[in-house]
Amino acid sequence: MGMRCSMHNGTKRSTSGASFPNSHGNTASRESPSNSFPSSWLTNVPTLLRFREAVRPTIGANVGPSHLFWQQMGPPSVVRALGPAVYHAHLKDVETRDRELAIAGVLDPRPFTDPQSRAWNLRTIGHGHSAAFRSSFLGSLREVGCDDVVSIENEDPFLPEETGAIEAADCIIDLLNANQPFLKRGS
Repeated sequence: MGMRCSMHNGTKRSTSGASFPNSHGNTASRESPSNSFPSSWLTNVPTLLRFREAVRPTIGANVGPSHLFWQQMGPPSVVRALGPAVYHAHLKDVETRDRELAIAGVLDPRPFTDPQSRAWNLRTIGHGHSAAFRSSFLGSLREVGCDDVVSIENEDPFLPEETGAIEAADCIIDLLNANQPFLKRGS
């Protein structure tokens, strides 16, 4: 079995690095389909699929809904469009503030260190979108054959780290208990 690694913002635009994981039986993934901030060069499904076509299926996506929410993208739709290119998933939420969104937009340049002033903030899973959304997201992962690890990503500026991690774990346990078909059988 190959190793999975996430390549974050430090990834260069070169396709030459793709041969290393491939030649060693490994894969690499870019987050959602990238970190999806405007300075990223892989910003959506079409750009990731074009890159993947150029370097072979060695490259895939680490889908984190939080990076898609603020761009007004639908995480289950992204997962379905990427299909077998989904290698990993992170669970983190986003909370939007309509008043600030109306004046700053989704490309809000205000610092994450001042969350009260931002149009959107990264939140612990369960502090932004409904249980129905989370169930739909897990279902889309299952549909495309991604039934491996789902990671908690905790960057909530309003909750202490330990509290955020515990709340996220509780939310995921409740979600998995409510969605038994998502769980692997026999494991």
